[in-house]
Amino acid sequence: MAIDVPAPKQVKAGEPVTAEGWNAVVNALNAAIQYLNTSEASSVRVVIKNAGLTSARVSATRDDGVAFEAVAPVPPGTQYIFAGLRAGGYKLRVDAPGFSPGLVDITAPVANPVEGCSN
Repeated sequence: MAIDVPAPKQVKAGEPVTAEGWNAVVNALNAAIQYLNTSEASSVRVVIKNAGLTSARVSATRDDGVAFEAVAPVPPGTQYIFAGLRAGGYKLRVDAPGFSPGLVDITAPVANPVEGCSN
């Protein structure tokens, strides 16, 4: 989706913003938010539920087979982060030494962190 950029309007210092001008700003921001929500700009955060697990690899495979790897947390953070996932279905996989892989199906974008675990 292309974002239509409103024509710039020059104003002088001290002039109030008209309702038309304000509506143009609000509409442009709404269009940008809708575009970002439907593009490859969403992020997914994953929290590992296993107590004491300090090292894991978290990956996501899109329905069309394209795979992504999450950025591991930097202490004291605990969330693995996928940046730039487009909207759609993914299979999350958590691999950790000494555990069986954990699998979770999700549909991006997601509002809250996804809980993942290894068995």
